[in-house]
Amino acid sequence: MDSRFWWSFLLALAMASAGARSQSTDAIGFLSIDCGIEPGSSYVDPTTGISYVSDTGFIDTGVNRNISDALVGDVSSLQLHTLRAFPNGARNCYTIGSPAVVQGSKYLLRTWFLYGNYDAFNGQPQSFDLYLGVNYWGRVNVTTPESIYWTEIITVATTGDLSLCLVNIGMGTPFISGIDVRPLMDNLYPAANERQTLVLFNRLNFGEESNLIRYPADPIDRVWAPWSSSQSNWNDVSTDSTVQNIPQDFFQVPSVVMQTAVTPIDSSSLVFTWDPTPGNVNQFFPILHISEIVDLSGTSQSRQFNIYVNGIRWLGNIMTPTYLTADAVYGDVPIPPFPTYNISLEALSNSTLPPILNALEIYMILSNTSVTP
Repeated sequence: MDSRFWWSFLLALAMASAGARSQSTDAIGFLSIDCGIEPGSSYVDPTTGISYVSDTGFIDTGVNRNISDALVGDVSSLQLHTLRAFPNGARNCYTIGSPAVVQGSKYLLRTWFLYGNYDAFNGQPQSFDLYLGVNYWGRVNVTTPESIYWTEIITVATTGDLSLCLVNIGMGTPFISGIDVRPLMDNLYPAANERQTLVLFNRLNFGEESNLIRYPADPIDRVWAPWSSSQSNWNDVSTDSTVQNIPQDFFQVPSVVMQTAVTPIDSSSLVFTWDPTPGNVNQFFPILHISEIVDLSGTSQSRQFNIYVNGIRWLGNIMTPTYLTADAVYGDVPIPPFPTYNISLEALSNSTLPPILNALEIYMILSNTSVTP
């Protein structure tokens, strides 16, 4: 299975969003920046109800550009119609401070990129680097005009602002289409702290056919990408019943994500594989989101399984999913390095049903080198 650090989707899929219907936003604390629109302008996106503002005031370099007229009609997100390009300077940085950012608080920070043939060069491959302050975030590799790329991190602001920098590496002009800043409660994603940042590698909503899930279905506006049985030898299962979060939930996965899942076909094991990304740290921190969404009460059916990483038993407890309750399986430290990775859910010999998996997040651990030990 192809799991990549930089998400890339064709236009028709990338901006479809289940649950993101037109409404007024109550997204307290959200900052959504449309890079490249006129200074001082703003609008409310009709799909998500999220308010967007110009990037003027966050950066004083770069030039505003529009994507090609030929692609505008295929892009439903207004945030992606414009971009800011940086033909000059090796390093150009956005500074996002008060009131959007408070020192010591936790944030989801997301960047969007759509080349859109803005320069009429017809999509020559180009690459540039992205940094959070002095810490290397990753490399943006743009290969086609119509593909949308985004990435996310979960980080704690160690100062009173977040500095997002695009660095020219001599392989094309850096550009950016949008920036999203979402405040998180301090207890969410405990692995993200002042000394380390979580860099998104993959976030999948299993059993969903085609729709991205984001705000307002997810109150903190994570982007959940679909992964259905058509992409593997799995069965899709779903429920219309609400899936509740457990008390003291560290992840608060929305019910609409947990209402779909996959199970293996004619097998007692469910295996997900991925390869590390060249040039990245690749200290992986996976989070498995699991709920029983089939009512087994009054039956003789049972579902129990163990979880392995590269054949090594991961954590000690047998997994017995609770009906209509979201639970998460994750470790306290990153998993050891391997040339390739697989997570295997293996049914117990006395389990009558195969394993089930509702959603999966995989992060890379990035040390905050600007923090003094």
